[in-house]
Amino acid sequence: IFKKEHLDPVILGSIGDDPEGRSILSDLEDNELKAFIYKSSRPTGKSQIFYRNDSREIFSERENANDYDSRISIMLDSLKLNGRNIIYATTHMLIRGTEENVKKISESMYSSGARIVIDIVPHDIYNSATWDTFCKVFDRPLFMVICELKTILSFHPDLNHSVGYDETVEDGIFQDVLEKVYDSRLDMEYFVLRYGYQNIGKQRVYKKKDGKFIQCVD
Repeated sequence: IFKKEHLDPVILGSIGDDPEGRSILSDLEDNELKAFIYKSSRPTGKSQIFYRNDSREIFSERENANDYDSRISIMLDSLKLNGRNIIYATTHMLIRGTEENVKKISESMYSSGARIVIDIVPHDIYNSATWDTFCKVFDRPLFMVICELKTILSFHPDLNHSVGYDETVEDGIFQDVLEKVYDSRLDMEYFVLRYGYQNIGKQRVYKKKDGKFIQCVD
């Protein structure tokens, strides 16, 4: 989609001075991705996800390199972004301090002029982030929202379906998700719904057109 829209992604974040951090930098360079990476004194963040039948456990290190929040405005100003750039961020920012502080971060992102992609990360939602906070923080159009199907069913207050991590989900459930998200305060051009677990690479991509979401890519 980014290539089709002639957009250039920009990656912001921080890593530790360790093998994992150097591996991330190497991957970014190999893929010729523009990045502003802050080197933290903390270790590079790592998470492990364990699936057992239809449940999931997530383990992550608390003292990791996720200490770049206060530097985001400086990063954005230094990059001189425009409407051809993409900022990719996750809902991790929603659980980093007060709503006022998080709002300042989103304001910096909007003010950069770049288009914003937000990935709704499962473990953030199961902690303390809420749909209401999400809509308040991102109160202007987003380019894309990415979310695992099972996560959005837990995250959105008006959705109460229960699904497994497979592709045998009824189309009616997808339609209900699309309608509820479209009717919410959140505005986006693209909405990506991922499957989970063994089908993590599977997804449905929708584009907003003529008053509804139309599936455009399998």
